[in-house]
Amino acid sequence: LVLVRVAPELHGEVVAALVDLAEVSYVSTLLGRADVCVEVTSHDNAGLYTFLAGNVRSMPGVIDTETLTVVQVHKLRYSSQPML
Repeated sequence: LVLVRVAPELHGEVVAALVDLAEVSYVSTLLGRADVCVEVTSHDNAGLYTFLAGNVRSMPGVIDTETLTVVQVHKLRYSSQPML
């Protein structure tokens, strides 16, 4: 997962550009320390670094990125119905 801080005035443009990248499988807008969460697929850490440096960090409007490595998924549920 990659947390992305984005200039507010370019949020829509950054999201649209991220959605168009083949290596990106998930994009969501967040509330908190980051503005956007991106799931990226890569073969290895070197490929991830190259992708981030060449495609995400250089994108107009991207202020900062933080990469998180998921080591184990404990629960995964997709539902269109609210739980409450």
